[in-house]
Amino acid sequence: MGKILLGSFIVSFFLVVSSCVTVEQVPAPVVPEKPVEETTAPRFEATGFSFPQQMSREPGVVVRFDTQPTLREFRLYVRMRTENGIGYHNGYAETYYPLTRNPLSFEVSSDREARYARAWIETQSNARIVVRIRAALCDRNYIIAHTDIPSGSPYGEGDWVDEWYHIYPDGVHVRKVKIYTGTAPESQPFGFERFPPKIIHEVQETSIRGVRGHLPEDDVDINALTLIRMNGENTTISWETSYPDNYGEFRNANIQVINLKSKYRPFTVAIPDGVTIQPYNPEGDLPYKFQVWTRDVTLGWGMALGHIINWKHYERTENTLTNIYLTGMTDASDLVAELVPLARSWLQAPELQLSQESESQFSNEGYDQIQRAHVISYKGKGKPSNVEFRIDANEDSPIVNPAFVLKNYGRWWANLKINGETVNRGKDHRQGAEFHHPVGTDIVIWIKYKSTKPITLSISPGAMVL
Repeated sequence: MGKILLGSFIVSFFLVVSSCVTVEQVPAPVVPEKPVEETTAPRFEATGFSFPQQMSREPGVVVRFDTQPTLREFRLYVRMRTENGIGYHNGYAETYYPLTRNPLSFEVSSDREARYARAWIETQSNARIVVRIRAALCDRNYIIAHTDIPSGSPYGEGDWVDEWYHIYPDGVHVRKVKIYTGTAPESQPFGFERFPPKIIHEVQETSIRGVRGHLPEDDVDINALTLIRMNGENTTISWETSYPDNYGEFRNANIQVINLKSKYRPFTVAIPDGVTIQPYNPEGDLPYKFQVWTRDVTLGWGMALGHIINWKHYERTENTLTNIYLTGMTDASDLVAELVPLARSWLQAPELQLSQESESQFSNEGYDQIQRAHVISYKGKGKPSNVEFRIDANEDSPIVNPAFVLKNYGRWWANLKINGETVNRGKDHRQGAEFHHPVGTDIVIWIKYKSTKPITLSISPGAMVL
């Protein structure tokens, strides 16, 4: 995807400013109400500044965890930072405009002055944090791509992008990338033939930002990439003897782990249908083992290992392209035992079945991969009754740190029982209220819990959320 910018990032608001095209003025986001929670409850949090803020120079939002010493930083892209300061990110949206024999790149990171980009905390509670970014795909002169083709974007002419990050206390988040473009019907997710009629939109790049004063080999293991399939088969790719030109039979793996020289290592899970993982093509000389763009690495360096390419989008319409990824950091010694069940719990989530008694007041809206949560909606008014349900977990569809969204539940903390045993709120059982005026209030429940066997859950309303 283009060269990596310097810096890090945090959550806040940013003004959208029109430059080379006429851009619809978008109102500043509304800061959601924050529920009052018990001061003794463990917390993870997002912090940021008020607008305007140049996302390319100063952190806009930072998400911290009480379960691991890592960060999520939001600027023009989202960087995960290890406990020893190494940065990793999955890139940003990018397209190419074949004006000349050297097609120009239009990407979120080119908006150095944040003329179009803004980010904000959409909602925050003890159970999850939702961060949102929107931006234009522009070149270094702030010209937005494909303004000659109606894109249906709510933000202005040309290609724009929305991103949502649903982040949970275990450090795992779902990244949803939605590109608005009038070229959606013919767009390809990757390719080097970028002249008419070829249109390319990329959304993922395996990128690393090193610690200032370090060489790439100081921060990245020479066996830099571990690839895992859903059945547990895996391999580790080495850059020791030569720069790899492909990943062989494991190019269709959908789980990758970046082997940084840190306790916590970043991982990404992609939808396996139509996926290809491939190394970055070397550009020019390779003074280091890896593809590094920065000339003076002692001032801080950026590099890329390759791309995850989804030849089948999560969703494609006449003017949108959408993809989703599950991402986080792990300190597990056994990557397969840790990440394969997590991937299965997201991609092959076990079914939830409401009890017959609960169906009169609640409806099961199914598992939402974007939220990484089971969604149950309260159909009544006033204080809800008890809701009981069963989750049919098994080896292929396990439960791993599940989340539940009780839509329209109201301002009531939830009393939870699993298999008849009360589970008190605390570090491993967190709840939060998400206010959606005038629609209502949702309660989000997150549990640190694993199972490959069916479980039953019972939820009843408790004390009122102030």
